[in-house]
Amino acid sequence: MINTKRLKIGPLTVITVFLVLIAQPVPTYAGHLWQQGGTQAGPPASSAYLLWLVVGGAGMFGGFLFGIKDKKLTLPHRSSKYIIEPGFIGDCLFGLAGGFLVFILLPGNFAFDLAQPEEIIKIVAVAVVGGYGGRALVEKVLAQQFYELESNIEEMRQENKQGAVAIALVRQHLDEDNDTPLIPDEELKQAILQASSSAKVEVFNMARSFRMAQYENRPELLARTIPIFQALIEDDKDDEFHRNHGQLGFVYKDQQPHPQWKLAEAELSRAIQIRDKQNTGGFLMYELNRAICNINLGADFEVIKSDLDKVVRLGPENGILVRRPHPQKSRTIIEWINQNLPRLQDWIEVNDIQYDISNLSP
Repeated sequence: MINTKRLKIGPLTVITVFLVLIAQPVPTYAGHLWQQGGTQAGPPASSAYLLWLVVGGAGMFGGFLFGIKDKKLTLPHRSSKYIIEPGFIGDCLFGLAGGFLVFILLPGNFAFDLAQPEEIIKIVAVAVVGGYGGRALVEKVLAQQFYELESNIEEMRQENKQGAVAIALVRQHLDEDNDTPLIPDEELKQAILQASSSAKVEVFNMARSFRMAQYENRPELLARTIPIFQALIEDDKDDEFHRNHGQLGFVYKDQQPHPQWKLAEAELSRAIQIRDKQNTGGFLMYELNRAICNINLGADFEVIKSDLDKVVRLGPENGILVRRPHPQKSRTIIEWINQNLPRLQDWIEVNDIQYDISNLSP
């Protein structure tokens, strides 16, 4: 009695299966050549179609060979009430996938041309080898894909965790309650550097909002933001974000009781360089505040005037801070203009600059 699950096969069966799987596309291609009226090669699309047919057939044959490596052929059968074993059909399907995968993974170009039989033999051989190892090849590719997916998910989890830690530390560091302990600068920097990009954006917004809320009322608190902006600058190795330097420059300028004019001027100058390199408009508060820094540093007259003139010409909104300087907030600018009045008379008239020194204390 014949076992319907396992059949012994001979070389004739193997050759027959090979011919059935591989040789069927050739008449199709030959018919296409006959329709073209000669032996010239067909269009690239037809060649590619035939190539994938041959690769698929050779891959299935490789899978078939894998299934009969013990000289027995397993037919499809039901192993239990709810399970059907595909037998050699499953091996052929794995071979089909392996045949395609090996050509996708291998570098180089393969030209399918009936005038070059050695190329066809090479293509068939590679596809058969890929089909024979199809199961292992597919499992390896899938395992690699799952590994990369799991790695990406784990990396995202880790980044989210580190981002949450950084945001929590920054929030504690900027807490105005005197009983809340400050975070050591180095610990705070490392947490920010290890955080995700989205967390760094949140950290920047928190520090900027804190600076803007405190620079007039409680300027002694501004120094808390220094390690935050320093960490963001350190993380920006390609100098893409000018605002980190700008915000740090504002902090150095406005902090009390000892403004750091030189450090502020350096950071604002760096912010201007990055902004201009990127052709980004606006942000003329950099020039306005750099002028104030340079006035306090005793810089050259033309250097200071150049920054103020740029704010007046290019900043409709910020320009009003120079045209109508506030008696207290812009005291430094008013005093400098008044001290250099003879040299600035024409500039004042052209730009309609008006200021009042009556409220300035001596």
